[in-house]
Amino acid sequence: IRGIPKVSGNLIWINQMHKQLENYESRLKEIFGEDLWNKDKSNNLPNEISNLKKLLTTKKDEVFNDWKKEAEEMD
Repeated sequence: IRGIPKVSGNLIWINQMHKQLENYESRLKEIFGEDLWNKDKSNNLPNEISNLKKLLTTKKDEVFNDWKKEAEEMD
């Protein structure tokens, strides 16, 4: 993304990736069916998607908190 601050770009990218994962998850639930998606222990995809979402949320919090700390130090 051009023409916006790095922190904003990072947060936008993280949000886009999170939405993309939710979109993929929704499509896969349609393919597998809700019951199979949630109950099949051999299906590792729900766990992987959940882990990626958690990782993105953690990274988003880190980026924001680092920016906030840096902004507070400027005062």
